[in-house]
Amino acid sequence: MRRGKKSVYAFIISLFVCLLFNINTTADAAKAAVKVRSIKLSKTKLTLEKGSKYKLKVKSYKPKMTTQRKVTYKSGNKSVAGVNEKGIITAKKNGTADIIVRVKGTKVKKACKVNVITKVKSIKLNQTELTLEKGSSHTLGVNSFNPVSTTQKTVTYQAKDTGIAKVNPKSGMITAIGNGTTQVTAQVTGTNIKAVCTVHVVTKVTSIQLDENNKTIGIGSTYQINAIVSPSTASNQALKYIGSSPGVATVTSEGLVKALTIGETTIDVVTEDGSECKTSITVHTSYATPSNFDTTAAGVNYATRNLVTYYSDTTGTTRSCYVLTPADYSDEKEYPVLYLLHGIGGTHDEWLYGSPDIIIGNLTASGEAAEMIVVLPNVRASANDSVPKNILSPENIDAFDNFIHDLQNDLMPFIEENYSVSTKREDTAIAGLSMGGREALFIGFKMQNRFDYIGAFSPAPGLLPYEDLGYPGQFQKSEFCLDENITAPKVILICNGESDGTIGDVPTTYHETLIENGVEHSWYTMPGDHDFTVWKNGLYNFIKAIFK
Repeated sequence: MRRGKKSVYAFIISLFVCLLFNINTTADAAKAAVKVRSIKLSKTKLTLEKGSKYKLKVKSYKPKMTTQRKVTYKSGNKSVAGVNEKGIITAKKNGTADIIVRVKGTKVKKACKVNVITKVKSIKLNQTELTLEKGSSHTLGVNSFNPVSTTQKTVTYQAKDTGIAKVNPKSGMITAIGNGTTQVTAQVTGTNIKAVCTVHVVTKVTSIQLDENNKTIGIGSTYQINAIVSPSTASNQALKYIGSSPGVATVTSEGLVKALTIGETTIDVVTEDGSECKTSITVHTSYATPSNFDTTAAGVNYATRNLVTYYSDTTGTTRSCYVLTPADYSDEKEYPVLYLLHGIGGTHDEWLYGSPDIIIGNLTASGEAAEMIVVLPNVRASANDSVPKNILSPENIDAFDNFIHDLQNDLMPFIEENYSVSTKREDTAIAGLSMGGREALFIGFKMQNRFDYIGAFSPAPGLLPYEDLGYPGQFQKSEFCLDENITAPKVILICNGESDGTIGDVPTTYHETLIENGVEHSWYTMPGDHDFTVWKNGLYNFIKAIFK
């Protein structure tokens, strides 16, 4: 009975093992029978920069339980992109290549399209700055890509301020809309690579109008050209002034004309905005005076002649001078001052014969001159300042040369303390006739920081070495120049009579020396001798030029 039970148990166990074995065998057989139907890759489209790598993988199999999981990799264009047995793709050159992934032993495959590019690093525009007239157009473009081999060459354009300029985003055509400055940016599509062009939109000048096209001005005087441009909305209204004869008259960049000598010059007025608009003015320079310039006129109030004295430490004496004060002189007002010097045989009253108060009064009344105080000193700065018998004696000449000390240390402080005069350089002038003209040049150049206006009418010899009279000269020729560290005087005027038998061509020598030394000045000669015909004329033109 026991043996029978054991046999039953053994039979049951054997049956169970067989059944289990059959089940596993059936399962394995079933699994082996499941074929792969498709695969899914990590990428089906891929963009790689030349020289870079990427590992392509099978992301999933279908069905999942398939054992067909071994794959091969193959490039359809090995020169563009290669791939090894592990699926590592290497980008070689610009172009496209299909990487085929195939399941071994099957026809199941999948492709990854690889696009190999060279990335753009920078671009250069055909223009980085552009000026356009309102309403006009210009096409902006990329002149070069860096590197040249880049495949990223699609560019879009955008304007920062479309009220100034608009741009076609594809073609790069810029259209100028309104005056101003804006930027147009070119950007490579899909990147941050940009380049900028600054665009200036302008309205150009179409015409220039002058208030006068012919003008006559006195020697030493100035004239401001008044130019009006059209349209008034023109972006750049700057003008250039070009004179044909700078020896006759100079013109500044602001259009201020200054007459230097007798003659005529044409000044072209030209736009700077490239529109090439142009007009011109003919300037005639003249020393001529009106017929009644030195005679009294009805309704004109003339200066008061005040004879005053001051103590001079330079001479150790009390000295006399005339001070001409305007008719309506007031201590509440500051006046410019002119120191007017006499000749070698005169004293402080010599200029009264030249009617400076009348000449200045008429010019002031006509609006051609400023009100001013005029000082007529005795230029003979010595203890005995009367006229000597021998006016050409060394002592007399030395006394004149000593006047610079009396003027600087004694007379000017006296005038500034007792009269309402401006002490500014631009309000201070010095001029003289004959020997006084020589001293005016000497003092004006020596005291350049004090005098902005210098006049010399028939200036006497001795300023420069003069062998005929044995004068060593107050200046050597090379010294008759201006201090470059101080602003040049606004007016230096020299004139002489064509028939002067006293000093001859000495003033011409002064004029030529100033030209050699590069000193701008006004110069003319006129009919006349060594007399008040010339000196009054010189004073008239000088007064018209100063304190402007």
